[in-house]
Amino acid sequence: MDAQLKTILVLEDDHDTRVSLRSLLEGEGYFVFSAPNGKQGLEIIRRIKPPCLILLDVIMPLMNGEEFLKALDTDPVLHTIPVVLVSAFPEPAKKLVARAFVQKPIDLKALLDVVHEHCACPEHRQAP
Repeated sequence: MDAQLKTILVLEDDHDTRVSLRSLLEGEGYFVFSAPNGKQGLEIIRRIKPPCLILLDVIMPLMNGEEFLKALDTDPVLHTIPVVLVSAFPEPAKKLVARAFVQKPIDLKALLDVVHEHCACPEHRQAP
């Protein structure tokens, strides 16, 4: 299987949330990279094959979600990666373009549904 189909980048400044998301997603069979801000996220994403999905917090230090999305848009390869916003603040997220929005506190089923939709492991894919 192509590892690119199973890789997710989680950008979340809250340590406990970042660790919980990583643990949840790894338990579902995904390979997870994570960072506490967009700046470190860009450093990671430029060193790895493009992930199948980015879970992006909107409000972070150093480089917030909006700044991260602008940086992605300038790269012809990275701008095609699906981004799902994960935030407690729906108002700032409404002005950003992303594939989906997941409200904090996170509904784990809703999050996993979105993740599986964009980069499911074979065991999560729907039968035709």
